[in-house]
Amino acid sequence: IEKNSIIVHVRKRLESSAENPYEITLFQGIPKQGKMDFIVEKAVETGAYRIVPFLADRSIATIAKDDRAKKLERFRKIARSAAQQSGRLIIPEIGEPCKLQQVDWDCYDCKIVCYEDEDKTTLKEVLSQAKNPCRIAVIIGPEGGLSPAEISYLLGRGFSSVSLGERILRTETAGLYTLANINYCFS
Repeated sequence: IEKNSIIVHVRKRLESSAENPYEITLFQGIPKQGKMDFIVEKAVETGAYRIVPFLADRSIATIAKDDRAKKLERFRKIARSAAQQSGRLIIPEIGEPCKLQQVDWDCYDCKIVCYEDEDKTTLKEVLSQAKNPCRIAVIIGPEGGLSPAEISYLLGRGFSSVSLGERILRTETAGLYTLANINYCFS
């Protein structure tokens, strides 16, 4: 141990099953005040690798530029605490708020958008067709849902629009439901 450093020697590497063999990025439409804290905490506990808030056409709330650094630090603190509590080996990244059009979708091999107006394709069907995905993108809209233009944009980028069942879930529930189902299917 020195003044500005600690030198360690790795004696043994241990594998852990606390992390999934795939990476899930949850793209969450910015919800009303306070809900994002809950979403970050529970998404980390259910295995999200990365969480990215996005501003949707129908977003009611936003993250003001003046508050952005403070809010992101709060979300990162929540992620750190949830990762520690749930025995994660990593602290999931909290991405900068963005618009869907700013994301490089080509790096994902399984792309899912949960859409309340989808009446044909279920999450179960899409997951049963995915074979050993490495990087999964999940999009959850804000309280107002996603607009038809956003759905059209995402479908053009290779997303599968899925129904989460007969009930419309709240924005803070839909992502957790989806992550839990992905984990059930692939773990």
